[in-house]
Amino acid sequence: MIATLVTLVGAVVVFLWVLYPLFGKPQQIPQERSALDMQAAVSKSVQELRTDLELRKIEQEDLDHIQAFLEEESSR
Repeated sequence: MIATLVTLVGAVVVFLWVLYPLFGKPQQIPQERSALDMQAAVSKSVQELRTDLELRKIEQEDLDHIQAFLEEESSR
């Protein structure tokens, strides 16, 4: 009986310890990236768009327009 009670209390303590962060003070999730991360994301997107261009999925003027937009947005 005592072993069951100790196990039950231990399970409740572990359960509360796991759930405790949910009831703590809310913290804001950062929404900004570093400049290096932004540049890497733009480079990867442009590389994928160039591949699409080679496969004739997009036109050159579309690539230029999208690339300019990505670079403008990443500089903000």
